[in-house]
This record gives sequence, structure tokens and C-alpha cells, in this order.
Amino acid sequence: MHEQVTFYYGGPNRRSDRPVIERVLVVNGEELACFAASDRAQWQARLGDLHEALVADAADRVRAIDSLSTPDQLAHLYAQTCISLQRAAGHLVRVTGRVATAEPNQCRPFFEYEEEQTGAQGGEIALQALNLVFSQQCPSCRDDGTAETVPDELKARIDNFLSDCSRRAMPADSRAILEAAAERGIPCLRMDRPPYEPIEGSFRLRYNGLFRLGHGHRQHTVDGTFCVSRSESVFSLVRDRSALFEWLAAQSVPLPGNSPGQWCQSAVRAAKAAERIGYPVRLRAGRRGTVRQAPRQLADRDSVLRAAQFMIQYTPGLLVQASVPGTAFLLVVAGCRLIAVFERNDEGEETWRTVDDFHASLETLAIELAESLSVGLMSVTLVTPDIRVPLEHSGGAVVDVELAPRLDRLFEHDDPRLHRAAGAFVDWIFPDPEQSRIPLIAVTGTNGKTTTCRFLDRILAAAGMTCGLACSDGSFVASRQISNYEDGFLPGHITVLDNPEVEAAVLESTRGAAGSTGLGFERCDVAICLNVTADHLNDFVGVRTVEQLAELKRTILERARRAVVLCADDPHCRNMIRHFEDRTIGLVSLTRTAAELTGLGGAASAAGVLEEVDHRPWLVIHHRGQRIQVAAVSDIPLAFEGAAEHNVLNALHAAVAAYLTDMPVKAIACGLCALEPVYESVPGRLTFYRELPFDVCMDYAHNPAGVQTLCDFVDRLPVAGRRILCFSCSNANSNDFIRETGAAAAGRFDHYICKNFSKLFGREPHEGPRLLSEGLAAAGVPPDAMTCIESEPEAIDAALAMGRPGDLVVIVGGKRRDALWEQILRWKTET
Repeated sequence: MHEQVTFYYGGPNRRSDRPVIERVLVVNGEELACFAASDRAQWQARLGDLHEALVADAADRVRAIDSLSTPDQLAHLYAQTCISLQRAAGHLVRVTGRVATAEPNQCRPFFEYEEEQTGAQGGEIALQALNLVFSQQCPSCRDDGTAETVPDELKARIDNFLSDCSRRAMPADSRAILEAAAERGIPCLRMDRPPYEPIEGSFRLRYNGLFRLGHGHRQHTVDGTFCVSRSESVFSLVRDRSALFEWLAAQSVPLPGNSPGQWCQSAVRAAKAAERIGYPVRLRAGRRGTVRQAPRQLADRDSVLRAAQFMIQYTPGLLVQASVPGTAFLLVVAGCRLIAVFERNDEGEETWRTVDDFHASLETLAIELAESLSVGLMSVTLVTPDIRVPLEHSGGAVVDVELAPRLDRLFEHDDPRLHRAAGAFVDWIFPDPEQSRIPLIAVTGTNGKTTTCRFLDRILAAAGMTCGLACSDGSFVASRQISNYEDGFLPGHITVLDNPEVEAAVLESTRGAAGSTGLGFERCDVAICLNVTADHLNDFVGVRTVEQLAELKRTILERARRAVVLCADDPHCRNMIRHFEDRTIGLVSLTRTAAELTGLGGAASAAGVLEEVDHRPWLVIHHRGQRIQVAAVSDIPLAFEGAAEHNVLNALHAAVAAYLTDMPVKAIACGLCALEPVYESVPGRLTFYRELPFDVCMDYAHNPAGVQTLCDFVDRLPVAGRRILCFSCSNANSNDFIRETGAAAAGRFDHYICKNFSKLFGREPHEGPRLLSEGLAAAGVPPDAMTCIESEPEAIDAALAMGRPGDLVVIVGGKRRDALWEQILRWKTET
């Protein structure tokens, strides 16, 4: 059994809301027959013999897989073994699954990971372990060198894995906080995992425990169990014990010896302070977390000197305090509510046991401290002879207050009190979970995504909001570019959602994001699907047909909480309607009436159509008996007086989505009319340059449907001279697909220049242009109307050189469109 391909989903994806690894495993016939004939319990026993970390809840797992087919049983066993390994290393993962496959010798398991390297290594070890069991069960199954693996080598590898990966595990209390946030629908971004760079430094409180709750300007940063953004004013008190006790003294909190203690920076000074205070005393590190504390009672000068000399090596100063007689108790407060009270167990290693009987004044004290400090999680340690008596009567005192307590040292990961504390902490940060979100619109489809996103960006800006936009042109905040990468994927989404200025977000969401990297959001308010046509089939995502592509894009729409907007003119979008009956449906069409759309989507649906208003076509929305006139087509610059029908359709999608996000109609109209067909606004998408004797138009049409749409637009333009097309298709596509792209332009231009799309994807330089010309020729274009030029810059120069007054030169730009646009601008100067 060996791996064929692996997908690492870093964000919500087509398989799960959680990060998962999906593997395509190839199993030969002998292995399948061996596994089918084997006793499942015997497999579990053999895995357990190899290493106990390979098996967890083995009996439940055997019962769970008995009803599955043999490949699915093997996939289930593999995924669960990956989970067992990670959990043994302290990574509290649990999600597993399998994907149906038509290949009889394949299985496609997926499993959750919390840290990518740990998940990847666990997957490799699980595969090695199963192959080792195969070799034991059926010696003839040995292949790929697995026979060389011996049990002792595997055991040593697993031991090393557990040792290394345990240091990368998220703390159990941080995990509980994230789960509490997820239960409340609060977005969360892990800041110590990719695509973030590691954030390290002395300011950090908990390794592997840094995350953000909420999006955009509503976000809050949490490090471990401390909300940095809400409790910033007391951040210094988290580590500075001296400042903390000065604050406690100012609040008249009962302290040891009724004093905050004495701050000392040398062992000699500590000894002198102890003599002034009176023995026994206790030494505490001035900075929390730098060194283990000295014994609780130091009874003479020599013991103080020895302890202080050791401690002063690791901490900038010491706090000398009177020792308080009695037993230590710890009160945990979350969300200004008491969660639990513990008593120290002094037998052997320091542990804590739960206490139920205590004086109510102690609960009041702990809660008042949490409120005064404005912290969401806190622990108060006090020493008293009798916890059933107020401190002022028992002679007890508060000996410590932790503003970022390690709850995982007190509670097991499955203790209900840990989850209650985490929930109370999250509720303290966001009393109303809805206040953690910003308006978020996701846009998917084969063609038109970026232009639709640009429309929405202008609409939200017109509504007075600071909009974050992630699209194939990059990431933007308030129209200011902050990244120039193609950002319709997880990194672009997070770049926008993590920006504290952003008040609303528009996220282009590609099939590659849903099918490979994952998305940057679990839920959005409204999701749009513009169309589904053949593109990017048979690539690394594994989508083979247009129907499968539609299913993949539908997984993005399923994340919409309020509404989905679909193109009723596209058959694959129409087929999605039945899946969203629990949400408001917005339907858009250039050919159907509002009544027809309401019939398709139901009475509660919204319809975006074209209707005559004062003898001009207008974008009109019908919803719940209202007829809302949005904007005239002639007032929308990107519509080109209606010639660009696809942009009219894009504008309709944007208008309906914005309307269903409660944007004012006036803002919708202003946004649609504000987007100009200039390179700065819509780079390389029907962008015109008119400073030459002929006109130049750059577009991004790169598939048959896109080229057909571009040709329809050019047909509607008044062109006095010739129409010249310089175009390409990604070399990552199949031969037939590239030919179809060429054929889509046939008969619509006077001359064609066939070029490459910039990257060759393993092809010879001549292949792409030749395949385009073959498609043109098959559709009837004569040889003298075609020119093949391998170099993209040379092809652009050739197209521009052909231009004469009155001509229209159309250039299809790919990923290098900035360079190509600069080349067009230079043409005027150089020629």
C-alpha cells in the first residue's frame, strides 16, 4: 500500500470545517484480499503489539468498520490510526472520514490535524505500520521496501515522534476555548500556525496558544487564557509579581503580613528583608515563569541565602513575603463567575483536589478581583487554616493571583469544568456572538468572480464601510493594496479577515481554495455562484467533470448563513436551488422574468432582472412584493451601454447579494456606477487603452466560455477597422480543452495570434499555440488568418504592430498582465 497524492487543507474545506489531511492510497489486489480475509481484532492486536500509540478505543473502532466495504474499512483503520498517534502526542484531534472512489484499488481517507508537521508524520508512520502488519499477515504483499521495516525500528520512530510532537501540541485549555467559540459561531484564526509566520518573543504567554476570535475590527487576541486586547491595561501584571502585589495592596486585599512584600535584587538584600519581616518567609520570583519557587517556608538566614542565590540567576529580582500558616486553596474564576475551588494536596508531587465547602466571602473576593482587573480568566491562591471562615477572621491571606492561569494543570481535557470555564471566558469576550462577525460575502464561479468582487467592494465602500477584498488581483483594504498575490485562497482570506480596520469583507473563493488549501472562513453571510463551466478539470484538485466542479463550488455556498445568490441562466446553478431551501435564495437572470425566478426559488426568494424603466434597461430587484429599481445599465461603466452582457450579469449578482446583506439601495447603485473600466480598477478585464491610432482591449478570458463571452462583447462594439485577437489558454489544461478554447473564437476576428499563457506546465513552447491554431482551423479559420508565436511578449508586440487606425486589438493577458499592460503603454513611446 502506498500514497499516490496528499492534500493538506489548512482551513475549512470540502471535507470538514477543521484542518484535515486527505490521502489517496493505492492498495494492490493481494493486499485487499488479505485484509478482507483477516480478523479485524487481530489487526488491532498486531498494531498494538507494534506500539500502544497506534491503537485507541480499538473495540469501538472494530465495531464501526464491520459494515463497510474492504477498501473503506482500510481507509477507516488508517485514518483512526493517524488520529491515535496524534492524540498520544497530546494533539486533541478526532475528525476522520473517507471519500468514495470509483477506483477499485484506491481508498481516500482523511483525518484531522492540529499541527501540519505532526499530522504529516503521523500519516507516514500509520502507513508504515499498516504495511508492516500486511507483511506479517501476508508475506507475499511486501512491496515498496516495506519488508525492510522491523518492529523495533518502527517503535523507535514512534517514540521519537511522540517526544517531538508533544512540544507542538495546543494546550488543552486553549483547545477548549476554541471549541467554545466554535459552538457559539465565533470565528477563530490560529496565529501560531501557517499561513502565519511564527510569533515568538518574551511577550508571549503560552506556546501554541495564540489565536484571534472574531473578524476584522471586531477581533480579539487571546494568548493562552489571557485576552490581550480586552485586558491590555493589566498585561504587565501577568508576569510582574511585584507590580501585581502593589496593586493588590492598593485594593486592600488581605496579603501575607498585610504587605505586598519587599523587592530585592540580590541574595544579601533578600536575607536582610527576611530578617525585617521575621521568619519564616517565602521567596517569589519577581517575574512569573522564570524559575521554580523556593520551598514555601524558609526559616533562617542560610536557607534564604541559598534559595535567593539560586533564584537570582534566572529572575531580575525577588519578592520576599511573610509565610502564612495554613493550607493553600485555589479559586478559578471565568467570566466573573466562580468555576471551581481546589485544595493543595501536599503529599508527594503538587496536585489539587476539589473542595465544595467554602465561605461565600471568598467567592465574592475572587469575583471582585476579576471585575476590577477586567480579566476573563483568573485564579486566586490563598492560604488559610480554615476555608469555611472569612480571611479576616482566620488570619489567611491571598498569596498569588494569576491573570493567565494554566487550566490544563488543574483539569483533564475532558473535564466539564474546563469547558464551562472556556465557555464563560468566550462569553465574557463576546456576550453577543454575532458581534464577533462582520458582513462577509463569498463569490465563486468559473468566470466573472473578480469583477463581481470589485463591484461589491465599491458597494460596501459607498455604504460607508471599510471593505476588505481578497481576489485574484491581490488583497485590498479600503482600496489600498496590501498584497499582490493571487488571493482567492486561504492566505488572502486571512489577510483580509485578520486586518483590524476591516468592517466588511468580500472574498473570492476559488475551486482551488475549497479543494486544496481550504478557505479562510467557516461561515459567510451571503455566497454567490456566478456560473459553472469547464475549466481546471483533471488538475491537482481531482475534479474530472463539470458536474463534480459544481458539487465542489456548492460546498462554498453551503457556508452561507443567510442567503445564496445563483445564476438562473446557468443549468448547474439552477440545479443547486433545491439544496438551499432553508436559506433565502437570490436568483439572477438576463432572460427570465421576476415571476419566473420566483417560481424557481420560491415566494421568499429575491429576483434580480433587467426591466425597462423610462425606455431604458434597468437592474431591478423583486423581493417580498417590492420592486426595487437599482441602476440603469447605461449608468454602469463596466456594462459598456449593455454591450458587456456578462458584466451586466455580474452587476446583478453583486446588487442582489448586497441587498440581501442589508446594504442601502442607494449605496448599491453608487457602487455599481463607481467602477470604471480602467486598469487601476479592473486590471486586465475589459480594460481599454485608447491612446494609439487603434484601440487596445485587455481581458482575462482563458477558457472556452470566457472566450465566447469576450467574442460576444466584441461583436457588439462598433469597430471601423479590423478585429485582431492575441490569446492563449493555460498549458495546464488538456489538449482537447485548449483546442476548444481556440475554436470558441473562430469566425469572430479578422486575425488570430496564438501564444502561450506564460507558464508551460511541462509542455514544449510550441504546443500551446499549435493546439489553439488546431482548434481554430477545425472551426474553419484559414491558415493565413492565424499566427503562432511562442513568446508572450513577442506575441503582444506582433499584435500591436498589426494595428491600424480604426482597428481593435484584443489581448488576453494571464498571470503576467501587469507586465503586458506596461508593454502596451510603452508601445506608444517606443513606436
